[in-house]
Parts: sequence; C-alpha cells; structure tokens
Amino acid sequence: RRIFSRSTPEWAADVLGLLAQGLGVPFAETALVYAGLAWLFPGLQGSVNLGPFAAFLLNFAAVDYLYYWNHRLLHGRLWPWHALHHSAKDLDVWITSRNTLWTPLLIVYIWLNGLFAFLLKCPFPYLLAAAVTAALDLWRHSGAWPNHWPMPILLTPCEHAWHHSSLRFDRNFGANLRLWARIHGTHYAP
Repeated sequence: RRIFSRSTPEWAADVLGLLAQGLGVPFAETALVYAGLAWLFPGLQGSVNLGPFAAFLLNFAAVDYLYYWNHRLLHGRLWPWHALHHSAKDLDVWITSRNTLWTPLLIVYIWLNGLFAFLLKCPFPYLLAAAVTAALDLWRHSGAWPNHWPMPILLTPCEHAWHHSSLRFDRNFGANLRLWARIHGTHYAP
C-alpha cells in the first residue's frame, strides 16, 4: 500500500533512478573506465593477479571502506546530489536507486569497479563481490530484518533505517560492513 501511494514525481525519481543505476551506470562504467583504460593503457589490462578471495575482499571490504568515506562526503559537501535519496517517507527497494541522475558519478564504486575489472587478471570474484554489494543494498533499503536478530558483521536494514531517519542520518554510512562505522564512531543501533 505504501509503495503505490507514491506521488508521480516520486515514481519518476525512482524509475529513472533504477534505469540510470541499473542500465545507464554499468554501461557508462564499462564505456568510460574499462574501454578508456583499454585504449590508453592496453598493456595494463589483466596485469594484477590476485587470488579469488583477495579479489573478492578488495571489493567487499576495501572498496566498501572507501565508500564509507564517500558516503560521509555525500552527507557533507555533496549533500545537494544525495538529498533526493533521503527524501522517501518509507524505506523499500525502490529507494535504493532514488538519486539525481548525476549522483552515480559521485560514487566511488562506479569508478573503481571499472578500474579493477580492467586491471585484474581474473575479475570474476571482484565483480561477484560488486553483485553481492548491490544485492545487499536492496536488502538494506528493504527494511526486511527484525530488530531483535543480531548481525555481527553486515550493516542491517534496521541500522540503515536509522541512517535514513531524521534523527540519526549522520550514522551508519557503510554499504556492507558495520566495522567502519564502529571504528569511526558513527555506528548507531539501539
């Protein structure tokens, strides 16, 4: 019922955001970063040989840490490009992609995924972690996690809901891991 009570501008923002982040951004990422690097530096393609676990962790943990800081920047100087994402009254999977059309260009994942897909000898584990992160982003915005079920490692929908609340939107900036918020004193999960 809440989903269908959206206004026309909200539906437009959500559908355009989904198209941009689901189709436009991956295409732009591939075209701009991967193809650009292949043209400029063809000798570097596949030059980094990481094992599967290390390649997965490179995205799931290291890029996630950079995203933590990227997200904090979006709540500071870059707020005008991120505010639309926080305009929803309720969290659901549609909110995941509610952004201005320019916001994806400000997100570190967009640039690093293309870079490492180009550099890694076997990019599959890295790209698998990117896909897991995207799935977790849908889950995090879904609200589908009971408050009383602890999750010691991953940032849960309950914690992310606090990030979207007007009371604590200065908390829980991570995408995958709650570790970064704990280290930097921005974790909130009452």
